[in-house]
Amino acid sequence: WFMDDQNQAGYAQSDPEALELLQQKGVTRKPLLKNCRNTADIVQRTQQVTGADIGKTQVEGRGIPVLTTWVGSEAEQVKKVKALITDWRRDSDVLHEEIVVLVMTSDEREALRSDLPDRVNVQTVKDFKGLESDFIILAGFWDQDRVLESWVRDCYTGMTRARVGLHMVLPEYLKPTVTES
Repeated sequence: WFMDDQNQAGYAQSDPEALELLQQKGVTRKPLLKNCRNTADIVQRTQQVTGADIGKTQVEGRGIPVLTTWVGSEAEQVKKVKALITDWRRDSDVLHEEIVVLVMTSDEREALRSDLPDRVNVQTVKDFKGLESDFIILAGFWDQDRVLESWVRDCYTGMTRARVGLHMVLPEYLKPTVTES
């Protein structure tokens, strides 16, 4: 059984009996200390925001600095995501197909899909789990009733999908949570 026991899948809430059964069957725990997906900037920012240890990066170079943009409304978020896509394409020659926008809910996904170029992939974090892309825009999080543990898990999963560039476009209400992390 291969798993990431950090925040990605919420295994902190796993059934202790199931984990014990796996151990009885001879499952070996082998910590993964090398991160072969993310740049140093993405690793560092993910650790700052979520507190998860995602290993020492094996990727050469620093990559594009991870940025966070704070927005006050979903309409402002759409404008910012569009501008980011334009900037990445102009400044870094990034193709539409290399950009994935990750959001939390299918409603957020549908709202953004209708406003973005067809070639830009918009997915929920849950649906994109286990996948990766060179450029990720992490957006959404408009449900203010989400518990912090759920927010951290989804943020961790979304952030770690990026191989080269990560930009988070987050609601202003999350600013204390992200800056205190």
